[in-house]
Amino acid sequence: MQDAQHSTDGFWTLDVRLEAFAIGTSSVNSGTDRFIRAEVEPGTKARDVCAETRILAETRIAFAGAVVVDTDGPFLEMHPEEEFRVVDEDSRRS
Repeated sequence: MQDAQHSTDGFWTLDVRLEAFAIGTSSVNSGTDRFIRAEVEPGTKARDVCAETRILAETRIAFAGAVVVDTDGPFLEMHPEEEFRVVDEDSRRS
């Protein structure tokens, strides 16, 4: 939805519109707008990808991780660690 934001505590925050998502063996292609916030923590492979690649609003990514309800807002967050990649190389800009 917007360019990734890097915070002073080393986290990357990505507000993402989902095209599709899966939980266990159930998957859904999103027919309506569905959103989730990805909080990328320091010390993870996902954080390395964010640090090396400029993640812009139009960048397509694929990720997996723990889903949590965070206390800083009434929304779900996902905390990707190892499974995080840029899907569409053409959407990246330096």
